[in-house]
Amino acid sequence: MIGGILATATACGPPNNTFSGAPIPQMVALTCDVRAVQSGALNPGYSGEWPSGRLTLTFINLDAENGSATLVGNVGAGRVEFRQRDDQWQFIEETVSGNVTLTSVFAPPNEGASLPAVHSRHMLMAPANASISQYTGSCQPKF
Repeated sequence: MIGGILATATACGPPNNTFSGAPIPQMVALTCDVRAVQSGALNPGYSGEWPSGRLTLTFINLDAENGSATLVGNVGAGRVEFRQRDDQWQFIEETVSGNVTLTSVFAPPNEGASLPAVHSRHMLMAPANASISQYTGSCQPKF
């Protein structure tokens, strides 16, 4: 049991290489290109699948004061919740069916570099049948 706890604790530890980082630049929009790195189904246990696919997500109408933005993605455009922090931005979408996606965009490792991003989907496909996936990639600011 101790080994399981240790593995869990170290799996979320800091990366081996760290960067001093740069601030997230001021922008009017950003476009993220991400690729699937994890996918699976919960029914009721987890069953992993070979991830595949890429997504292009564009965030426009960034309004930190009101906590909103517009996501232009693979199935159209819609309003999302926008949380702005000094070193990361979070975009939370609730789909028409009540499913949630989260995109986290992090400060770049140095000025002028792409912004690292993670996109996670948590989709209930039918009662007791959930599809989960995670994508990683980077975002380019639009000035």
